[in-house]
Amino acid sequence: MPLEGIKFKYFSVIVEHKNAGRIKIVFIKTKEKLIPIASTDTEIKDEEIIEIYKRRWDIEQGYKELREHFGFGKEENRIYEALIARITLSFFSYNIVSYHQ
Repeated sequence: MPLEGIKFKYFSVIVEHKNAGRIKIVFIKTKEKLIPIASTDTEIKDEEIIEIYKRRWDIEQGYKELREHFGFGKEENRIYEALIARITLSFFSYNIVSYHQ
């Protein structure tokens, strides 16, 4: 969920995970949800982890829109050139629509 315009509080803890080693978990508390975000970089500031998460969320939402509205990922053709053309057209269409919103 993007956090622009949403009031939230946050806190973090550093824990030892048996496989991942030391990780930092930032908990974002909104009115409705508690969102945990894990980072293997325990030196990074909480605010930077939240900013990275927000940017990543925008990317994920973009892919979701590409799949839902432009057929991205539903290519039936296995010819390399046709796949490149389809993917390029999906991204091009998405960029035009996004630019005009």
